[in-house]
Amino acid sequence: MSPLKLITFLALLMLPLSALAEDKLVLYRTTDAKATYTWAVAMSRLQQTPAWTAASGTPPPFSIAQAVAIATRQLKAANPAFKRYDVLSISLVAASGTDDQPPGHWYYRIALVPVVNGNRLYRLQYVAVVLLDGALVEPQVEEGGKH
Repeated sequence: MSPLKLITFLALLMLPLSALAEDKLVLYRTTDAKATYTWAVAMSRLQQTPAWTAASGTPPPFSIAQAVAIATRQLKAANPAFKRYDVLSISLVAASGTDDQPPGHWYYRIALVPVVNGNRLYRLQYVAVVLLDGALVEPQVEEGGKH
């Protein structure tokens, strides 16, 4: 495991699943040299998404293909210089943070990289968070990353 991946993994272990504000659940957080990016959603908003459980034996109500299409479309609109993105990873993650949070609410976390002339630009990795109703969660950006 590379040092950067190890640091990210350890940071995620220490990441509290508490809210940025009282009503928000932190879904994902990462830091680079410039800023800290935090994807969070209001608990009330999360509860509006379709519920799903793995034990149901049915596929999630929003498919991987749909989530990737939304993430890719958003990245292309935000970064029109890049015409192609490759998916590095897709995680279907259970969203929970409190004992009173009803089970069954999930989201996709998708890591993508732009591709130029057949080469993946790993240093420009992007993360997208997509709820099971297709809503894209925008990150909050706090300037001043790792030093």
